[in-house]
Amino acid sequence: MNCISEPHADSIGAQHVVSADIVILGAGYGGLHVAQRLMRLLDDNRHADGGPCSILIVDRQPHHQLTTELPRIIGNEVADRDLDIPLDQLLSERKDQFLQAEIQAIRPSPHAQPGAIETTAGRIQYRYLIIALGSVSNDFGIPGVRQYMRPFLTTEDARDLRIAVSRSIQDAARYEFDQPHAEQDELRRRMTVLIGGAGATGVEVAGELAEFMEGQWQAAWRVAGEPEHYRLPKPRIILVSAAPTVLPSWSGQTSQAVADALQELGVELRLDSLITQVQSGRVQLKTGAWIAADTLVWAGGVRAPMLLQEAGLPIGPGGRVSVDPFQRVVDEPNIYVVGDSALLVDKRTGRPVPPTADIALRSGETAALALVATIRGHNTTV
Repeated sequence: MNCISEPHADSIGAQHVVSADIVILGAGYGGLHVAQRLMRLLDDNRHADGGPCSILIVDRQPHHQLTTELPRIIGNEVADRDLDIPLDQLLSERKDQFLQAEIQAIRPSPHAQPGAIETTAGRIQYRYLIIALGSVSNDFGIPGVRQYMRPFLTTEDARDLRIAVSRSIQDAARYEFDQPHAEQDELRRRMTVLIGGAGATGVEVAGELAEFMEGQWQAAWRVAGEPEHYRLPKPRIILVSAAPTVLPSWSGQTSQAVADALQELGVELRLDSLITQVQSGRVQLKTGAWIAADTLVWAGGVRAPMLLQEAGLPIGPGGRVSVDPFQRVVDEPNIYVVGDSALLVDKRTGRPVPPTADIALRSGETAALALVATIRGHNTTV
């Protein structure tokens, strides 16, 4: 195997430089799976001095987030701290395998030569690179989404949403008590949550919020003395989507079953309803109608980080990188991309595969096996 060296750091002028045989960008589902698989599969691959081939993981956080469980934070089914698992508990005891840093730029080199990564901790030189940077919220250029709607991508987002919704209900209950003649429209606005996007995230958030907010309303009703005619309206959860169905990438039967279940929970569906702009406390639909809501949540889609495009990598829909069946970047044989950052196409439909944790794990497995085969000198041409 052509290894560089053990992970090491040098100083070239004022520039701190780290070198590793394999650099993995991102410790999400895909990146972590690749790291764990490579550490096991390459355990018998050694340098001339007998040391193991070096694997370096780079992430801005020192933990792995169980993002598939984020909606459960809303209903206090899990604590947000339980979904952030320290990386030192998930990786082996090999030294120098994690660097906490923000990735600033990717600099590939031609002809499969070692390239470099620019980070807040300095430059990283690599022989093989695996990009597993996940995705960021995609506002599709809709005015006001980024400014006024809450994202739902991290444990912090989920925790903050739970706190915000709980506080809105408490404030509305207090307002109803202090203002006996309060307008119902104002009370209704305070008790409304609007979610943009009816994919898997939007659907799960809507379902969790329906149950959580009902419990919060019941608590406010009991504090008020369980009046027979309580003026505080029941919570209103509105799920808005430009698509004609919820879970548009799923089968029609499953989509309809999920829609029915949401409506049984009291979720109001506004399908085939494109959001055209967002202002503080309200959104406008393509019909021109406005919907007022105290809490606005954006689950309308994701895209790959812009730095992939800035690196000159071949980009497809959603800013995702075009890869071959081995997860290698087209014309960049020493760079692999997995998870949300990779453009994977469903052969049956010809459409991009939705970014999910399961796909991240599968693509990570493919990349790990392909890279090991390459390192061991096997042919991995398409």
